[in-house]
Amino acid sequence: MVRTHAGQAGVRSLLLLLDGPATSYVVGTIAILLSGRNQRVGDMVAGTIVARERTGGRPDEWTDALTGPDSLPDGLFSWDVSAVTDSDLATLRTFLHRRESLAPEARRRLAAELANRIGDRVVVTGEPLGAEAFIEAVVAVKSARR
Repeated sequence: MVRTHAGQAGVRSLLLLLDGPATSYVVGTIAILLSGRNQRVGDMVAGTIVARERTGGRPDEWTDALTGPDSLPDGLFSWDVSAVTDSDLATLRTFLHRRESLAPEARRRLAAELANRIGDRVVVTGEPLGAEAFIEAVVAVKSARR
């Protein structure tokens, strides 16, 4: 499996020759229809995830409840998220808003990857959290301190 973003993009681009305009998108369309994850051949080989954006859904309760530092749940007040960038925060928020539309395995894998990516930038106290709970907590703390 390809691990780097550049490697994934390269594999997908090469395979676009197979499932794209060269075959009038017939191969790609068939692959998408037969794939349980709506992936074309390039996505399958590169190990990428197809994300769907839902519109008009309900906002997440955890984002609505944040109005300032006093709204942080116990145990999160002492977290240091100062190294988490605005770009990181946007990525985490996007995941949280789209996670319901992901297949369970893709959701778990993406949450783990995101948590690992920002984990070294966050100083936490308390019990370890699962990947999604960690992401929610980071977003809550960073949002409350803005």
